[in-house]
Amino acid sequence: MDDEYELVPLSPIRRLEKRMERVERSGTGQETIHDLVEVVRANQHVIDDIVKMNSDMLNKVTDLVSKVTVMTEKVTEFMERLEVSGSSEETTAAGDDAKRFEEKLSKMEKKINSLILSGIQPNQVRRRVAPQAQNY
Repeated sequence: MDDEYELVPLSPIRRLEKRMERVERSGTGQETIHDLVEVVRANQHVIDDIVKMNSDMLNKVTDLVSKVTVMTEKVTEFMERLEVSGSSEETTAAGDDAKRFEEKLSKMEKKINSLILSGIQPNQVRRRVAPQAQNY
């Protein structure tokens, strides 16, 4: 990809060629021809500089695209790590809460079953069970 291409408008070049032909036919001095050649050289120099700047800009944009791709991959990896660590912490905390809840629920079931089997009336059960239920 080392080939460089330039786009040069033809209308200004055609005008210069016509002007040079008129100057050559008219037989004016060498100074006018020399001036025209200098103008053409300056024009070509400007075009060369534009082509170089354009190719430099293309190289920088290509580098930027690759760097943005790398950065996107790193951000994605970082976000995946955050999701994995966050979900494992949530799972552990939820598991602990569920175990504690099941233990308390099991204790309550045993107490209720023992009260039912002992023959205590429902009004007395409400008074005894209600204060414990507030802890949950």
